[in-house]
Amino acid sequence: MNFQNDEVDISLPSVLGKQWHEAVRKVLATAKPEHRQCLLDELEGQLRNPGKQIANPPGYLHSLRVGLESGRVHLAYAQSIASQREQNRHAQDAVQEHIKALNTNLTTSLPPMTKEEAFAQLRQQVQAMRKQS
Repeated sequence: MNFQNDEVDISLPSVLGKQWHEAVRKVLATAKPEHRQCLLDELEGQLRNPGKQIANPPGYLHSLRVGLESGRVHLAYAQSIASQREQNRHAQDAVQEHIKALNTNLTTSLPPMTKEEAFAQLRQQVQAMRKQS
């Protein structure tokens, strides 16, 4: 889930329940803009950690923010979550480009061909492929 925050596209953790979104946005509004996405990435990593239970994600995020800004907290998951998000974004872009290309090819009108013309074109393609081998 993405939302605009001070002209920056922010990705909320995918594992964060919708009931927490508004409170997380409020906590995020108090963070320095350059820390916002890394705080969210850290929250996502911590929420995905099977050995950790976070009952109050906005409260946890607030603690992360205070700790990060005071220099007392090291973000353990933020970098790997950011990398995964970027890889996913590139994969989604590639899929969208592929779909766009397929749709373009499907909607391109080809000139009508007789059966003989189609077979002649096919023979030419087969001959060209044999020459390449």
